[in-house]
Amino acid sequence: MKYFIYPLLLIASHLFSVDDSPACFRRLQQDFFNEKIVTEALSLSSVPQNTWNMIILNLNKKKRELPTMISARARAMSRNPLSRPFDHEAAFTLLHQEAKRIYTDALLQNGVTNMSVIEQTFDYIYKTDSARISLCFEQASSLAH
Repeated sequence: MKYFIYPLLLIASHLFSVDDSPACFRRLQQDFFNEKIVTEALSLSSVPQNTWNMIILNLNKKKRELPTMISARARAMSRNPLSRPFDHEAAFTLLHQEAKRIYTDALLQNGVTNMSVIEQTFDYIYKTDSARISLCFEQASSLAH
């Protein structure tokens, strides 16, 4: 009987793992795309100005899905980086990847197909917000030790 229960407990613990991410990481997920920074990034590129409002609207709508997207990817990993102990490096990699996916989709949906422009503007957004991201990374790192 115990040979049957143990695998079920492992599966259940994997499915219902607790999100142990720090508050700053949860905030980053919820408000990753700052409208001012996105507008600056778009203004420094060849993205037509008449598409900016729709891009920002798409980002505001899709960024609500960012925590769910990150959580789903984390649960699919062999070790969930959001569960105890919080793996800040893997979690921030997921944040970067999923935010970039949302951003890329928003630009593609609005006719921006030049991947170089998409990459450059996303990098600008990420680097401009890097102080907040770095501070959270440091906080998460210190909690892990």
